[in-house]
Amino acid sequence: MQKKYRKAVSAVLMVVLLAITIYSHSFYLIFCSGYQVFVFAIRKMIIIISCNDTKVQQIKYKKIAWLPLLPSIGLTVVSIGLYFIEDNVLVKLYSYIITGIAGMMVISVLLDIIGLWKDKNLSARFSIWIDGLSICTLFAMIVRAMLLTHSPEEADELSAMSGGIFGLFAILISINLILVSLCGYKSTRESIQKIFTITKSKKWVFTRIALLKDVFLVIGKTAISIATFSFFMFVNALYSVGLGTARFIVLRMQGKNKKEQLQCFRLVGIVIFLTSLCYALYSVRLFMGQKTLEFPMIIALSIAVYTFLEFGINIRDAIRLRMLHDLESAALKFISLASTMICFVLTQTAILSFADERDTSAAKGLAGILFGGIAGLIGVFMIVKSYKLERENQEECEDFT
Repeated sequence: MQKKYRKAVSAVLMVVLLAITIYSHSFYLIFCSGYQVFVFAIRKMIIIISCNDTKVQQIKYKKIAWLPLLPSIGLTVVSIGLYFIEDNVLVKLYSYIITGIAGMMVISVLLDIIGLWKDKNLSARFSIWIDGLSICTLFAMIVRAMLLTHSPEEADELSAMSGGIFGLFAILISINLILVSLCGYKSTRESIQKIFTITKSKKWVFTRIALLKDVFLVIGKTAISIATFSFFMFVNALYSVGLGTARFIVLRMQGKNKKEQLQCFRLVGIVIFLTSLCYALYSVRLFMGQKTLEFPMIIALSIAVYTFLEFGINIRDAIRLRMLHDLESAALKFISLASTMICFVLTQTAILSFADERDTSAAKGLAGILFGGIAGLIGVFMIVKSYKLERENQEECEDFT
């Protein structure tokens, strides 16, 4: 009975919170309140579709698992949007009311999580994760309301940072829901281990996905270079063309004999060396004084976010391929390593675009020379290694003869 009363009170508080945020005309708080309504609807869906048949329940929950991802991404985007779009300032009374209501809702959600914590039922597990989404949004609202009251001058910047962090937590929870539902509703750790097992056994599938990623990357970088009149970004697009070509060569290694694979391995090294050399030579011009256009903040942030994401993908590839010692896997590891070097340059460029108002062409050039040179050495290492392996292969053939 107490649980039903608590649910009813939470529903009433949610409606009151939504009404106050709408009346306050704050787009950020309105979105967060709407997110709360969305989460409440998912909770109701979990209760409605709960049944004794586990298989049927799993099929139904798999459809629900995808629902929170887009709103969670929206929360992150709206939070970052506070940097660029001016939000309505709250009256102190509204700030106190919103903080109080959101705080009571957080307590209610935490009590709900505590009550379900030891329940191993599938519906209870899903409800806990959904409650986690609710807490992320409520904390974002509390922080925003308190900052508007106590630090109005810094409210937008701090709200953007804190809301972005809570949004990322919400995205991780949403991804966890999807991951667990796709992996047979195991624990998060077991689901991640299953994904790693699949990626190890599906090496060529993920190589093709990486090649497709390079194609979209070239298109995106070219579009940015045209939109911002940046030759620097166009050079980065050409570098991505080189890495995409290298991955395509690795795909052609499949099914060939050892001699042909060594030739392809050497060709990959040559492609990496030449593209990295061209990148470093262009960076020399920047270091010697040629100026580049700075990116607008929103484009710079997009570049920084993507390069961090690509850096994570490259690390994941290295982990996935670390136990494989064939030539194809070695070539893919070297390609990922070369890609990581240029990620450092792009990340530095994006951060400097909005962190320093002075001309940073020399810093970009120095980073390009350094990391482009390291990437070029990777290509040289692959070429030398291919000749060494070819010599060892010939000696083995002669001994066999």
